[in-house]
Formats: sequence, structure tokens, C-alpha cells
Amino acid sequence: MLRLLPILLLVLLGGCQAADSDSVQQVPQELTQCKEPRPQMCTMQYDPVCAWMPESGKWKTASNGCDACADKRVAGYLAGECNVQGVSTPLRNSLQ
Repeated sequence: MLRLLPILLLVLLGGCQAADSDSVQQVPQELTQCKEPRPQMCTMQYDPVCAWMPESGKWKTASNGCDACADKRVAGYLAGECNVQGVSTPLRNSLQ
């Protein structure tokens, strides 16, 4: 029984890594992808970006790219604020 425990742990950890790589694949090509390790401190300049959160399927405006990627829910971002529908105009136009 104790010999099976390490194998079970490896299988479970492998499943967690697969989920992380799946979320990276969901980033539309137009976006700047957030990379690991995530930033822990960001400057306070205002250069707004429209950040994509694939788990919820929502967009949010962040003050800059660093601020967007500091949020682990964000997979990537597009330059500029999100519009009223939650998607930035350049990306929405490219999806049509």
C-alpha cells in the first residue's frame, strides 16, 4: 500500500500541471501572454490594458500589463481599456 502512495501523488501532480498548460492554450493569439513567475510588485503608471480571464470567460481593465499579470486569473492582455461589452475594440474587430 505504501508503494502505491508515491505513484498516486505523481499522477495527481501531473494532472495539476496539465490544467495549467490548458489555460495557457486558451489565450487568443492577439494577446500578450502572462508569463511565470507572476510579478509581485508593479509600477503605478497608468497604461490601461484589457485583461482576459479564461476561467470566467470575462475581460477586465487593468492599470497596466504588469498589474494585469499579477492577477493569477489573467492569462493575457491587449493594449487599451476594455469597452462597455468587456472586450477591447481591436480584439473584438479581429474576432468578427
